[in-house]
Amino acid sequence: MTNSFTPARIGLGLFKVPVESTQALVEEALDVGYRHFDCASNYGNEAQLGAALSNSGLDRSNFTVTSKAWIDELGPTGIQDALKRSLDRLGLDSVDIYMIHWPAPERDLYVASFQEMLLLRQDGLIKNVGVSNFHIDYLERLRQEIGSLPVINQVERHPYLQQQELFTYHSKHGIASQAWGPLARAEVFADSRLASLAERVGASIAQLVLAWQLSSAVSVIPKASSRKRLEENLTSADLVLPEDVLKELNGFDRDYRTGPNPADKN
Repeated sequence: MTNSFTPARIGLGLFKVPVESTQALVEEALDVGYRHFDCASNYGNEAQLGAALSNSGLDRSNFTVTSKAWIDELGPTGIQDALKRSLDRLGLDSVDIYMIHWPAPERDLYVASFQEMLLLRQDGLIKNVGVSNFHIDYLERLRQEIGSLPVINQVERHPYLQQQELFTYHSKHGIASQAWGPLARAEVFADSRLASLAERVGASIAQLVLAWQLSSAVSVIPKASSRKRLEENLTSADLVLPEDVLKELNGFDRDYRTGPNPADKN
């Protein structure tokens, strides 16, 4: 697969956004200027995202939606059914990016699932085939056995988990890099070192960290629960960090995960 896909630099992640507040949050985000929305079947809020997009009056070409198949939806038939359910909930004819949420290596279904997603792409139900939480060896298996790679891999990435080896592989093979949990599930806000760096560049901690992500050609899907935070996160795209600050942030890596290691989630 040739990767001609470039994701929006900043999108809105909907993980753990309560069902009852999802539609209003998305409508607020649309008003602020967001056009990329990241959801998944197990988030439980696809219908609310779909309703907000439908009510927006925007042409379909003006927004991008990512959804993902959960572990218990893997397998050729499972993927077909999962995609249909997601499209029904979203009220869409196709999804811009469809991902395997977790490879679940012990189940050994991610290769067959990926192959089925390529067929669904040919059918026009998926515009771009992606994956989430894939290590290099899982990507290599796709390349070796299918001869194709995803256009994007969405993984946990923040100052404490920088995954440089994986992102070097992405760059070599034309895979777009996207960070979930780009603010380490809010742990960055308690870091006095980050607070000091943010003060130095005249930004919030969130803007500092998101700008650092973007400087490495990594797109981000931070959560937000207020208009102020939506605006703050979006404007991080305008922040250019000095080289000394980037270098200092690169030194924060300690291979620390806030979520599970994909090898262990089955």
